[in-house]
Amino acid sequence: MPNLIRFNPSKCSNDYYPLEESDFCANILLKLCQREIIMENEFQLIANIVLLLMIIYSIIYIRTYKQFTLLSTNQRTSSKTKLALLLISGICLRIFLAFFYTGHPTDMTCWSGWALGMANYGPGSFYESMQFADYPPGYLLILWPIGILLRLTELPYTHILHSMLLKLPIIIFDLLTTLLIYYYAEKGQHKNPLLLAAFFFFNPAVLLTSSIWGQVDIVFSFFVILMLISLYNERLLYASIAFVLGLLIKPQMFLFGPIFVIGYYYYCKEKPAQTVIKQTLISGLIALGVFILICLPFLITKKDPLWLFKLYFSTMGSYPYGSLNATNFIAIINGLWAPDTATFLGLSYKLIGLIGILFSIGYTAFLAIKDSTKNNLALYGALMIIGIFTLGHHMHERYIFPALVCLILAYLYRPHKNTLHFFVYFSILETLNMSLVLTDSYLFSYQLMPLILSYLQVIGYILLCIYSYQACKLSKEAI
Repeated sequence: MPNLIRFNPSKCSNDYYPLEESDFCANILLKLCQREIIMENEFQLIANIVLLLMIIYSIIYIRTYKQFTLLSTNQRTSSKTKLALLLISGICLRIFLAFFYTGHPTDMTCWSGWALGMANYGPGSFYESMQFADYPPGYLLILWPIGILLRLTELPYTHILHSMLLKLPIIIFDLLTTLLIYYYAEKGQHKNPLLLAAFFFFNPAVLLTSSIWGQVDIVFSFFVILMLISLYNERLLYASIAFVLGLLIKPQMFLFGPIFVIGYYYYCKEKPAQTVIKQTLISGLIALGVFILICLPFLITKKDPLWLFKLYFSTMGSYPYGSLNATNFIAIINGLWAPDTATFLGLSYKLIGLIGILFSIGYTAFLAIKDSTKNNLALYGALMIIGIFTLGHHMHERYIFPALVCLILAYLYRPHKNTLHFFVYFSILETLNMSLVLTDSYLFSYQLMPLILSYLQVIGYILLCIYSYQACKLSKEAI
């Protein structure tokens, strides 16, 4: 996303945003500048609503978490009618929130501009025609039909249906992820799969990210959960395709590369060498074919065969700051929106972050190799992502989001109440972190609340490290 930290109508000009008039992002941004809907009290009001939802969610969890107890199959309670009511009520809540709050101005401007850009220019000329586009082709293809619909209906950017259409794919992936959780909870020996699905579907962090903020983290997180499930089930081909699809949605899927390698390590341990070689070749070739097939419409007019790789690297290096609104260790040592070349105790924030990332990956790999089974694979995925978020540099406030999906999946494959406790704990921290960003309450400053959240984040990661080590030691037993 462009480096627009907070919407400010007084700053909206062609000097502040050097975009060409022909660019759809420019046209939409100019309309955005004229909007009177987005005011300070709206940000504050939505933060209060989210806080209320978080309190209610926490109270319900405290009162009901014992109902997650593992029981035999004939004791499970499931109902398609109850599931339908759950999904309908969750969708209605999302529509209400999407109607009530149009989304983060910067992100919604990009989605709208890119959707209309795809509709008008097509994939072949999209990147050349747009002044700014830092997302890979995957999500642009999802935005394409929405852009066509927006063009046909001529809905202005200020119309509420405009923003709701842009949030529609996100809400759909919320629904699909919830259905996956329910299906595998029901397939396992869980007492109440409906309750487990509800605790994800109505999670404040999930609601805030998708229906309120309008970000697409749930979309690539859906492919994260598909990848992990496929690795659990020894489906290397499906896992490879899921990884590629996630990578085409958001570059952050690269962070799950080590987890894919760990899953592949377990696969190699459990399969004969001949099967491993055969499936590796088949999976690699098909996954590469899927990658090329999806990128092909964008490749037609490209002269540089490495343009996509350059896009990935430029995107990952486009925010050279210690911490980008993430309440983590870098924020504690004064790295919030500080250049990553700035130093703390003689070390640059970039170097400190790299050390933290390597530690997180290394510790996760150590536990995975030490582990005798793959039952903790999703837990290790959560551990690694939370570690990278907590100790790494260049972290946005939402980069911890896929770890929440991993924790839910970890509970499905290795049920223990502490896994759910961590899920709720990090959900609360993520909700508060994003709420602070939406209300602009700590950008460029070090107030008490962000500092508290940063310390709680570090403490939570330390506790998760200890818990994961215990889970590794007891991998042959029920925790």
